Amino acid sequence: MSYDGLLINTCSLIYSAKDKWGNIAGTAVVTGVKCRIEYGTRLVTDYKGEQVVSIATVFFRKNAALEHDTLVRIGSRDHAIAQIFEEQDSVAVHHKEALIT
Repeated sequence: MSYDGLLINTCSLIYSAKDKWGNIAGTAVVTGVKCRIEYGTRLVTDYKGEQVVSIATVFFRKNAALEHDTLVRIGSRDHAIAQIFEEQDSVAVHHKEALIT
């Protein structure tokens, strides 16, 4: 079974474009992104150094364009990304994981 066979869920990724002052100037939504969602609550430290509660880990393909200001839409709810991991096998990046709040 390939890794893609494990990605049984879909979500949407919401990207925000910002102007030179940091205000949101526009958004782009990519729907139907294959992923795997594993729910589980845990306390994590986000990329800002603050402790937050993560409700799930979302697994993506290795070429998924994820940034910390990207939102993950599951159903009708938007979730912020607390941490992003690029997991690798012995030679290259295998997949990406995002802890969402």
